[in-house]
Amino acid sequence: MKNILCLTDFSAASQKAVQYAAWLSLRCNASLTLLHAVQLHLLEGENAVMANAQTVNAQIHMAERSLHETCEHLQQKFSKEEPDHELTCDFIVREGLLIDTVKSIQGEGKFDFIIMGTTGGGADKLEDLMVGSNTVQIMENIQCPILAVPVDCRVQHLEKIIFASSYHERDYEAVAKIVPIAQCLNSQIHIVHVGKTDSEKEQADFKLFCRPIAQKTTYDRLHFNLITHEDTDEGLLTFVKETRGDMIALLAKEKGFVRKYFHQSIVESIAYHSKVPFLILHEDDL
Repeated sequence: MKNILCLTDFSAASQKAVQYAAWLSLRCNASLTLLHAVQLHLLEGENAVMANAQTVNAQIHMAERSLHETCEHLQQKFSKEEPDHELTCDFIVREGLLIDTVKSIQGEGKFDFIIMGTTGGGADKLEDLMVGSNTVQIMENIQCPILAVPVDCRVQHLEKIIFASSYHERDYEAVAKIVPIAQCLNSQIHIVHVGKTDSEKEQADFKLFCRPIAQKTTYDRLHFNLITHEDTDEGLLTFVKETRGDMIALLAKEKGFVRKYFHQSIVESIAYHSKVPFLILHEDDL
């Protein structure tokens, strides 16, 4: 993780993501770039072309000024709080839809990690929280690690990363993507599998799955947890809550995985769930 791209629309949710991204960039010695996409709302009438151009130019100018001030503020803030580290921060402002802008920039191959904000509590389904801020669309269409940061999450704290495993053959590679983040912050990585029974076969399968990961991974803060619960999502969220997990990591194994997962998540866990950042890893990016 060398170059982090953080998406911002200047909302409270995206400002929290910017704070989180700056802290993570600083601690992991990565460069940070803030991105704002100016979306044009077309006007109609005789002078529409000129008016639209003037509106876009004005919005771009305002965004550039705001992001310049944000970068300066972050650098000053962290130079005092983290004098042993130096934050490298710049910004990009482009006209266009957010998803198209991110695709274009990601196609240039510079960024290897994306961070964006989510709105947090107040919705009936987690899907509503995510879709409202373009997060699901970005997660499903951009092939790189994407971290969704809820507006209510804690910044400057990442003690436990919870990786939800379904015994996928590429889980080891997904864990390997997480290790550099954990190493920067001396975080624990908990590899968690939720089984429906506590049978001897379930335990044997879990040990068989964990053994090669433990052998291949040199990071010494790796933990393996087999959870028994009838509902996979509820079991995972209960574990996160009880262990005070600070991030949930998932491997997106198929197209539509992100939307399907968030749609099925349990409503009663939203209040807590919305405070924990989600890291989505893509199989095609491993």
